[in-house]
Amino acid sequence: MSVDRHPSVVVAVLLLIVLTLAGCGDSGETTIRQALEKAQAANSTDEITSFHFTLELIQAAEGMEETSSSVSEGYLLFPDRSRIFTPNSFGTGLSEVITIGSMMYIRDNEESQWSATEFPENAPGPVAWELSRYLDVFVGDAVEDVIELPSESIDGVECLRYRIDHTSILDDLMKQMEEASDLETRERLERSVRGLQMAALTETREIWVGKSDYLIRQVREVQVRTSDGTFEFGYPNVVIPEGAEFTVAGTFTFSGFNEPVEIEAPIITPAP
Repeated sequence: MSVDRHPSVVVAVLLLIVLTLAGCGDSGETTIRQALEKAQAANSTDEITSFHFTLELIQAAEGMEETSSSVSEGYLLFPDRSRIFTPNSFGTGLSEVITIGSMMYIRDNEESQWSATEFPENAPGPVAWELSRYLDVFVGDAVEDVIELPSESIDGVECLRYRIDHTSILDDLMKQMEEASDLETRERLERSVRGLQMAALTETREIWVGKSDYLIRQVREVQVRTSDGTFEFGYPNVVIPEGAEFTVAGTFTFSGFNEPVEIEAPIITPAP
C-alpha cells in the first residue's frame, strides 16, 4: 500500500498534523498575557492525558456552487495513541484509523478488513496534538495583534474568545528552507514558498478558552488563497478555476478531557 496516496492515511496525517487577548479571568482582572500563559499551562500534556474531538471541514470557492464539507471525530490518548473516524472518499461510510506508537491501522469502513503499515517517518504523530500548540500563534510579540471577541458558550462551558491573523504556514516553510542541508530540499521548499506568496495565502485563527479552567474548547482555522488551477475538492473531485479565491475552514471542538479512553490494536486477518 502506498502511504502517501491512501485517502484514509492522507486524512489521518492531515488531522494529526489540524490566537490582543483582553479577556477577564475569575477576578475580572486577568490580563491578555496572563490568560494566554494560564491557557498554555492548562493545555499541556502534563495536565491532559486524553480528549475527544470533532472536526468540521468546509471548502468553498468564489463563483462556484459546489462546496465540500465533512465531519470527523476521534480520540487522543497520550503519549502515542489515537483513533479517528472520517468520511471515506468513496462515500460508502466512515474510514477508521488507529495509531499506536509507530504503527497505523486502517480500514475504509466497518465492513472492511484492517490493514497495517508503519507510520510515515516525517509525520508528527499524536504528540503534535498537544493542545497548547494551538496557542503558539498568539504568544510573544503576537499578543499585541490578538483581538478579543464576545464570549460564547461551547457545549455549555462559558469561554473567552480570541482571534488573530497569522502567517504560520509560510513562516514554517521559510524556517525549513533556511535550515535545509541539501539543495534539492531547499529548492522544493523555495517553490512552495513562492507558490504561497503568489496565492496570497491568508490565515486566521479563533480560539475559545474556558473562563474557569482555561482549557481549549474550540479552535477555528480559516485559510484563503487564490487557486492556480490545480486545487481540487469534493467527491468526485472538482477543480477550482485558476484565479478563483477559495476558502478552507476547519473547526475543532474538544471535550472529554482526561476521561478513560481505550485504544488497542485491531486484529489483522491474514489475506487468503
